[in-house]
Amino acid sequence: MEITVIVILAIIGLAILLAFFVMIKSSKSGLTQDHQKYLKKHWNKIIEEVDSQPNLAIMEADKLLGYTLKARGVEGSVGEQLKAAPSLFSDLNGIWSAHKLRNEIAHEIGKEISAKQAKSNLNIFKKALKDLGAKL
Repeated sequence: MEITVIVILAIIGLAILLAFFVMIKSSKSGLTQDHQKYLKKHWNKIIEEVDSQPNLAIMEADKLLGYTLKARGVEGSVGEQLKAAPSLFSDLNGIWSAHKLRNEIAHEIGKEISAKQAKSNLNIFKKALKDLGAKL
């Protein structure tokens, strides 16, 4: 009888522990439902404009990355945020490349990119946003 009670208590304890870890993992992204709605809305707008305004699409995707990092508690400019939290990304080199493209668009007079180049870089931004917990 005592062993049965011990086993039942152990199972209940493990279930509580498992529920705790699931809860922590699901809130790990630090993104609220409002953040998720904002991200999805703006991501969809970026996708809609990529063919007609590829430069703007990259600029907006980079801003969205900065917004998401800030929501996760990482402060600074996007470059500073990337330096501060490199472990959050599965493709750090890719996101640096996409961010550098944004900088070229912002700082080089007459810099124009193709829709194809923008789409390729948007895939990198999308992966980075998903790494941060965005549900696009």
